[in-house]
Amino acid sequence: MDSGEILAVIPEFALIGDEELREKSLGAWANELEKYGVSASELEQMPFTTLIENNPISLATHMKSLAKQCAACADLMTEDYAGAIEVNRDVLIAAVLLHDIGKIGGMAKVGGKFTETRRELLLHHSLSGVGILMAAGVPDEVIHAVALHSKDGEGRRATAEAVLLHHIDFMNYEPLALRK
Repeated sequence: MDSGEILAVIPEFALIGDEELREKSLGAWANELEKYGVSASELEQMPFTTLIENNPISLATHMKSLAKQCAACADLMTEDYAGAIEVNRDVLIAAVLLHDIGKIGGMAKVGGKFTETRRELLLHHSLSGVGILMAAGVPDEVIHAVALHSKDGEGRRATAEAVLLHHIDFMNYEPLALRK
């Protein structure tokens, strides 16, 4: 799959300033989408979670919004807390754009509805994402944040980027989970 197709759907990959990291991130997505026969445009129909009934937010929308939120958070913290907290903006944005990559193999459309696959039940997307990202040559700092972004990472996050990704992701998930 061509990186241009992914960028057309999720232009926020351009927020990653480090060209090598951006290309590895796009390459990981291209490989995963191709492996499962999913087009980049299908990310706009796939829900970001199957845990919320009638979830109106697509995986693409979730990724784009979180990328913008993380970029703003990194910028504000770097400016406001200069020297007290170090946030690597590129690592944080790459991590947020990659944190749900394992969901491509972790969800399937059955009877017109997306549902979790056995892979997701056995290897939560945060774990399967680690293997995908290691194979793509993504740096360990990004993989760390992806691996520990879910509740499974409690007490184990060792970087500001991992902590911020976790909180920003759940800051979006939890209010949506309250919907009736």
